[in-house]
Amino acid sequence: MRILIVEDDQLTAELVREYLEPFSSKIYYASSLERACQFCEHPEIDFDVIMLDLRLEDSNPDNTVDSISALKSMQPDAAVLVMSGMSPVDRWREMSLNGGADGFLYKDISFSRQAIYMAVFAALGNRSSGNHSDTFLQNLKLLERLATS
Repeated sequence: MRILIVEDDQLTAELVREYLEPFSSKIYYASSLERACQFCEHPEIDFDVIMLDLRLEDSNPDNTVDSISALKSMQPDAAVLVMSGMSPVDRWREMSLNGGADGFLYKDISFSRQAIYMAVFAALGNRSSGNHSDTFLQNLKLLERLATS
């Protein structure tokens, strides 16, 4: 499983990376939308999951739909999971999901390993199905077990 974490808070990015490392063949990190787009444009990188922070230094939260569209146009098979700690959470969740995101993860005090597993698993389940390697499918099954335990 190839994952791109787009997060400008280094501590949060490292936490997410640590939690997801057992399921990933490769985790990429971008602290800006511009850098994320550079990764997504690379012809040899196909992401399974793109975890996109809603508020980045080079991106306005009100332009979330544009950010999701840009990433999905470059990586159409990737599940886009928007992350945010901003309130009101319902507004941002609705905007993200209506804008094409495959999932939403609220970064609050319950931002736990299991919450991340559940959000990634749900986002992967919402994206269009494609051809997946045996390793990917095994990791997805493990992720499902951990998310529901």
